[in-house]
Formats: sequence, structure tokens, C-alpha cells
Amino acid sequence: MQQLCLATSPIPDKVFAPPSFPRQIGAMPLVAPSILGANFAHLAEEIASAEAAGVSFYHLDIMDGHFVPNISFGPGVVKTIDGLTDRFLDCHLMLSEPEK
Repeated sequence: MQQLCLATSPIPDKVFAPPSFPRQIGAMPLVAPSILGANFAHLAEEIASAEAAGVSFYHLDIMDGHFVPNISFGPGVVKTIDGLTDRFLDCHLMLSEPEK
């Protein structure tokens, strides 16, 4: 996974981090690999590799082609990713009608 998202905001670590994660907010930047940087033909292996490297959570950019010009993936892929990992999924919704 090549794209990275740095999250340094004070988010409670109990939401997405394993118990061994430092509890000092702001002491360490949190790095969330973007699923868009994964090889979708080998998604399970990419996720397993990221978790072996110590990933605490993933960043999912969900784009509909209307709110932004790009299209990424929808609920079916998110459900598949959720089934491949127990890590927190940080979803960035770029949708014209997210309620649909």
C-alpha cells in the first residue's frame, strides 16, 4: 500500500488502536494506509501484510463520481474489507448523496 494518511488529531486510542499503542495523545503520529493504494487483485494479502507491519487502522476513500470526479468503490467492497480485518476503518465519504 503506497498512499499514506497521517492523523494527528486527538482521537481516543480505544477507538482503533490495539492496547499496546501509546496512550499519550499527540506523542506519535498515526499512519493509516489508504486502501486505494492496495492491489485489489490481492486485497487479502495486502491487508495481511499491512497488519504484519503493525497497522492499527485503514483509510478508505469512497468516491461516487459526482461529488468528486473520481470513482473508487462502494458498500460491497467496504463489506469485504471489513470481513478481512478487525482493524478500524476510517471512511472518507466523498458522495453527493451519502444516505443512499
